[in-house]
Amino acid sequence: FSQIRLENIVPQVKAFIDSARKTIAQLCEVTDPSWQTVLQPLEDLFAQESILWSPIRHLNNVMSTPELRKVHDEALALWTEYHNFLGQH
Repeated sequence: FSQIRLENIVPQVKAFIDSARKTIAQLCEVTDPSWQTVLQPLEDLFAQESILWSPIRHLNNVMSTPELRKVHDEALALWTEYHNFLGQH
């Protein structure tokens, strides 16, 4: 937790979402869906998301400061938009 820098949170979330959108687009093109070709890559994507977001969410829950809340809320809006996109694909 001590390595998390507020100024890095939003750029890291944006970078993850950009990469995830590309992965989702590729998965939507799979013509022979299976666990290996679609579900495992999705599981991997969700695991990466959790690794990125869980510590940030936890910090906001236990050490909420005005600065952290601002960054958390900005990142949360990005997550919300991304999950809406994900639900449509």
